[in-house]
Amino acid sequence: MIRLGLDIGGTFTDIFALDESTHEIFTFKIPTDPAALHQSAIAGIKKLFTNLKVSSHQLRYIAHGTTVGTNAVLQRRGVKTGLLTTRGFRDILEIRRLTRPPEMLFNPLETPPEPLIPRYLVKELDERINYRGEVIKPLNEDQVLQTVEELARQGVKSIAVCLLFSFLNPVHEQKVAQIIKNSFPGISVSLSSDVLSEIREYERASTTMINAYIAPIIQSYLETMVKEIQDLGLHKDRLYIAQSNGGLTSTTTIMKRPITALESGPAAGAVAAKLLGDILNFKNLIAFDMGGTTTKACLIIDGSPRVTLDFSVGGKTSTGRSSRGSGFPVAVPMIDLAEIGKGGGSIAWVDENQLIRVGPQSAGAVPGPACYGRGGEEPTVTDADLMLGMLNRNKPLGGEIYLNYDKAEKAVMDKIARPLGFNSIEAAAAVYKITTSNMADAVRLISVESGYDPRDFVMVCFGGAGPLHGWLIMQELKVSRMVIPKYPGLFCSLGLLAENVVHDYVRTLITEVNRADIATLDEIFHQLEEKGNEDLQADGIPESKRLFFRTLDMRYVGQLYYINTPVKEVRLNDAVQRFHRLHEHHFGHSFPENSVEIVNLRVKAVGLLPGISFRKEARGKRSPRDALSGKRKVCFPDSDLVSCWVYERSKLVAGNLIEGPAVVEQLDSTTVIPPSMVAEVDAYGNLHVQRD
Repeated sequence: MIRLGLDIGGTFTDIFALDESTHEIFTFKIPTDPAALHQSAIAGIKKLFTNLKVSSHQLRYIAHGTTVGTNAVLQRRGVKTGLLTTRGFRDILEIRRLTRPPEMLFNPLETPPEPLIPRYLVKELDERINYRGEVIKPLNEDQVLQTVEELARQGVKSIAVCLLFSFLNPVHEQKVAQIIKNSFPGISVSLSSDVLSEIREYERASTTMINAYIAPIIQSYLETMVKEIQDLGLHKDRLYIAQSNGGLTSTTTIMKRPITALESGPAAGAVAAKLLGDILNFKNLIAFDMGGTTTKACLIIDGSPRVTLDFSVGGKTSTGRSSRGSGFPVAVPMIDLAEIGKGGGSIAWVDENQLIRVGPQSAGAVPGPACYGRGGEEPTVTDADLMLGMLNRNKPLGGEIYLNYDKAEKAVMDKIARPLGFNSIEAAAAVYKITTSNMADAVRLISVESGYDPRDFVMVCFGGAGPLHGWLIMQELKVSRMVIPKYPGLFCSLGLLAENVVHDYVRTLITEVNRADIATLDEIFHQLEEKGNEDLQADGIPESKRLFFRTLDMRYVGQLYYINTPVKEVRLNDAVQRFHRLHEHHFGHSFPENSVEIVNLRVKAVGLLPGISFRKEARGKRSPRDALSGKRKVCFPDSDLVSCWVYERSKLVAGNLIEGPAVVEQLDSTTVIPPSMVAEVDAYGNLHVQRD
């Protein structure tokens, strides 16, 4: 049987297939069609069938990572959405929180992004449920119908419903949904009690807003995907969708809560980095993923990717706790990724102050960078990489696209060099350095600003452009070792095959620890685990392959925010001590004498899938010279052109040592090794880059 990881990126669609019987691996890339992403996915599946001469019944499952939802939010291309809320709370999306990210603290002209739902589409309902979950003002059903009719006339295609204290009693929200479905079946409905059934009104409203905003787009995409794979002879149950929490789930689950797939593709990269760390016995890693459109960074601490309950999307930087206020809160469990709008296709430009900027605008796959020769005229990071000699002008990128040096040089000269009085190489080097510096800042955001020293970590660089820029980030952050995986440009699609089925559940119960009733807590945990059993049963996961993990959201009495704290059984004393230690680590202090309270109970239900393993190769007898494919000049920033040996990575064997300066080329990526560093191939085919 064959398992398939399918990751659709902004430039390429990546395919990583594993034959379970022979452990053979098959990889390839195809250009992404931005206008019809599902066609790129289906083309990848068909190419797999053709190349391997296999049929649909030999495919165990497809694990699919998609950025459809993320792109809809970042590009503000979701459907027209309305919000129904309790009377008196119409401005909840406008008021937000008082927290401001660093870039707004000292710039009064810097403003947060406009809500995805404009104020005129936010309507109030006459109803009220109190803090005990008791109905103190019944829902006016006639008013609901009139209000929805008004939204429908205004062209609304999706409605978010977020009523006060619905996480304690969802009866009013459920009635609103019933009225909408009966009278306006064409309008999509997202209930906060389904999307995020927990305390914190603004975060619940924001998360439900995004869910409603992307729901029709995700649902349409998945319905098309399911139909297409059924036409290929595959049952829809064999299509798993990657979630932002690093797990897989069914298409049915994602259609109900598309918010959980917001960062599904990038999260798979963090899972792959964790797998690599397990194999190489590295517990603390920086996962650095630079693709064609965006760059993502994530920390893996003690062998586990950091997970946040306070992600922010749609701002200048999408990330977790470190940048509250920069975008829209998403309070579902997500791998804590720092994401910036800079990748190989990011456009370089000169601002009104004659400063070079890079991104967030991207040339995308069409027309793409100027060097693609598809009509693009704006200079991009890829154009700069080509001009500096880091990319090969005589070999097709991804095996598909030949790069045109003259077009790259013209774009850089016309838009960057000439306006600033530079020559073209100086301009390209400046673009390279600025891009890399911005990406180093993203790594600092999830490390230094969260209390971690990058020097204590090993950096894993992947994505099509990650190994091109990794060495300079490594140098800037003083990281001692960088690992380039065997398949860097396909690493996220590999990670999809390392994921398990995951479901997250939450229940709010605010109580001081010293007053908590153990039996009540245990009963709630059992109820959440029972729900997990039902969902894993529906996913076809046998009982012997199910795991459950309990956590408590805890805080000191009087605090607003909480820390998610693991708990075994219901041993509250152990959980409190663990909370004090976590508070000390995150904030530099703790208050062991203060009372601690529980806010939420959480359960993570995991259904174990086969996973993925790699063969260990014996130390090879071939010399690195046997892998040489030529020589070319490369311009490293702040230096002159340097003559570099070029190696074919597929011909390198375990134990080969390469001294910089050098370039290592492969189908899915290119690795640059500067003069001051050396690279060694390990027994699994990974490149370890260190200072000489």
